[in-house]
Amino acid sequence: MLPLKSIGYLFRPPARPPAQAFTDSIQGDWGGGPMEDIKAGVRALLAAHPFLDADRVGALGASYGGYMVNMLNGNNEDGMFKVRQCVCVCVCVSI
Repeated sequence: MLPLKSIGYLFRPPARPPAQAFTDSIQGDWGGGPMEDIKAGVRALLAAHPFLDADRVGALGASYGGYMVNMLNGNNEDGMFKVRQCVCVCVCVSI
C-alpha cells in the first residue's frame, strides 16, 4: 500500500473481529451488512478527518475483499467510491 500513500492516499484496512467470529457474524449475509459497515466506516473517517477529500475515495480488495468491492460496484448509488479495484486470484490445477 506504500504506492498509494506516496501519492497522497490514506490506506485504512477495515477493522473486524478475528476470522471465525467475522465468518460467523456474516453467515447468511455476505454482502449487505458488511457493505453497510464499510460505508459507515468511510463516513466516520471522513467526518473525523476533514482534510480528507471525499471526492477521492476508493476501494481495493482481494479474496473476500474483492467480493466486497464487487458488492460496492453494484451498490454505489450514493457515489461514495470513485475508484474500485477488485483483485481476484484463481489457481487452476490440472489433475
